[in-house]
Amino acid sequence: MPIKHVLWLGLMLASLGVRAEPDNAETLQQRFESRYQAYLSPDSQSTLPFEKLELAGWKALSVSGKLTPVFSKPDVFYFGKTYVFTLYQADSGPYYLHAKGGFWGMEELAFGPIAQDRLQ
Repeated sequence: MPIKHVLWLGLMLASLGVRAEPDNAETLQQRFESRYQAYLSPDSQSTLPFEKLELAGWKALSVSGKLTPVFSKPDVFYFGKTYVFTLYQADSGPYYLHAKGGFWGMEELAFGPIAQDRLQ
C-alpha cells in the first residue's frame, strides 16, 4: 500500500477516534493517575468509582493465568493507608485493579472488571 494511503487511513481513523495501536502501559498509568488523583491523595475518603471485586473472586481470577500486568505503582495513598496498586488486563479485554498494603501490608482490595474508557 502506498505511504500516502497509509497516512490517509491513519488520519481518517484518528478523526473517528479510533486508535491504530493500543495505549502503552506508561500512557495508561499517567491517564489513570491523572483521572483518579482526587481519590488517591492522603486526605481523601472517597472510594474509587469501580465495582469492588470479592477477594475470593480475585484469587480465582489471579491464578487463572488470564491476567497480564499493565503497571504497578507503589506508595499509593488510599483511605489513609499506603498500597501498591497493580493494574491487570484480562485476555478478554477488561481491566482489574489490585491493591495490596495497608496495615503491615496485610490488606487487599480488588476492583473490576473495568472498561478501558474508564481508565482514560
